[in-house]
Amino acid sequence: MPEEPLRIMAVGAHPPDIISRAGGTLAKHARRGDIVMAVSLTDGTRHLNGALAPYRVIDTEALGRLAEVKRMEMDAACQALGVQHARYLGLRDSPLATDTEALRAVSDAIRAFRPDVLFCHHPQETILSGHADHGDAGDLTLRAYMAAMELGFESKLLPWVVNRIYLFDAAGNNMDGPGVGHLPRATVFVDIGDAIEAKKQALLAIGPTMGYTRESVEAGLAQSKGRDQLSGVDYAEGFCELHTPVVDFVERRAKGRWVSIKQPTTWEGLTLWPERR
Repeated sequence: MPEEPLRIMAVGAHPPDIISRAGGTLAKHARRGDIVMAVSLTDGTRHLNGALAPYRVIDTEALGRLAEVKRMEMDAACQALGVQHARYLGLRDSPLATDTEALRAVSDAIRAFRPDVLFCHHPQETILSGHADHGDAGDLTLRAYMAAMELGFESKLLPWVVNRIYLFDAAGNNMDGPGVGHLPRATVFVDIGDAIEAKKQALLAIGPTMGYTRESVEAGLAQSKGRDQLSGVDYAEGFCELHTPVVDFVERRAKGRWVSIKQPTTWEGLTLWPERR
């Protein structure tokens, strides 16, 4: 009997983050038959000064037009990777919105998709490792992960517990840049050598607003080839694995590798929170 496909969710602060940090890994999972969703918290418009320059007057209309372009680019990138689902939460970026409404949006995305595995930013990321939104995105996503399994958190969707969480390796992503303090290095590496061409195409798909060209993508990947000696392969994506939480309702699958929640029967027919006014 074939193994049930995993449900994989990757959450990034901005659309390009998912591609650059985990694009090869997502492509491998999609190719294996797993169900993959990329979730961008924001459209990544406010910090893209170069992409905004052609609009000359920066206003809500200009940001809206750029957001449409960013989403089309991301859709094309997901297609190149074989990622079946893309979702855009439309939160404000630079600075990233992290209020209760933002928490609910991310929590409901988790509850709706019901992933087995969650990828997201490390909450300790700072401006030294890329962008201030990245650490905020990691913190927001992990708080949403907690809220998603709380029956008392206001939602129309049933709670869900994610089995495994992997944080993007910001330290390895910036080995040639300024120090990132005590940010831990990756504990898990995924060999993406057989998915590197798909990742290249995905990077080129988001290239127009990011300033990527075929030459710059090739040069960047060539520079990173074999850079992290811990992985022992030419092309790898690194992650920090978080331990699975201990919950009340669990059952182990055949090989004991994954822990999945068994929803209590008392939840059947449960009336959740009424419509908010």
